[in-house]
Amino acid sequence: MKVCIVWVDDPTTTYTLEFEGEALEKVKKCHGMFTNSGPESAELKWLQALLDGKSALQKDLEDEPAKGPFDFVVVCGFLL
Repeated sequence: MKVCIVWVDDPTTTYTLEFEGEALEKVKKCHGMFTNSGPESAELKWLQALLDGKSALQKDLEDEPAKGPFDFVVVCGFLL
């Protein structure tokens, strides 16, 4: 399934990735999870490690959004 991940940080980064099976279930659990906002979930740590080194689309508010359609959108990341 095609998933848009909006990784909130400074700057916010957008990823469009394909997930299936167990990996899809893990990424779904990351929605609404943020580092520095309480206990970190194992799924969020897994996603952060997965995203390291992945190609990201850095977006400003004026840029076009990532191309969809998406099966899911997951918003998560790091709170300052």
